[in-house]
Amino acid sequence: MAFEKEEQMYEMLGRYVIAFEDFCESIRSLIVSILHAQGLKNDAVHEILLEGLTAAPLLSKLHALVNSTVAKNEDERKVFSKVFSQFREILEERNVFLHSHWLPYALTEEDRTQFHFDGTKLGLNKSGASTKISSPKVEDFERSIKRCREAMIQFSLISRVVIGYRLLSECFEIEGNKLKVKHEALKPISVKNV
Repeated sequence: MAFEKEEQMYEMLGRYVIAFEDFCESIRSLIVSILHAQGLKNDAVHEILLEGLTAAPLLSKLHALVNSTVAKNEDERKVFSKVFSQFREILEERNVFLHSHWLPYALTEEDRTQFHFDGTKLGLNKSGASTKISSPKVEDFERSIKRCREAMIQFSLISRVVIGYRLLSECFEIEGNKLKVKHEALKPISVKNV
């Protein structure tokens, strides 16, 4: 679906930026939680360590911290690898949304104006130039915003594993080649007969 009005293009891009920054803040928060769980006492240390890091280095550090502090064996590292691979896809998508040159334009058909948004992002590969052209629609932005929000839920699940509130198997599982996210692990644990 094309955009109904010109402002909607900018609104969707802005909503995406906010969702992506929330995603990044979730990464930072989880890193800080792990550092505190590992005995960090001086809060200024995490600010010094994380200052200036963009999304990709933050995600890389988080993955390494999770593997070194939580993953007990190779099977658990494989689960975390599957979890983090979907987060890297969000970063690739971000590169298109945030680093493209956008050209908004309108088309009028039968007394109805539809607004469109085309973006170009210069790139290269082993063969030479590889410019990426995109024409996102409302649904593309909504899907990307939803992916950022889902990632934040998964960071909450990882946090539960980090603090020992849940086991990894209670939060994530690989079925075949697909990752299964167990949202029910977000619910509080009921303690009976205590």
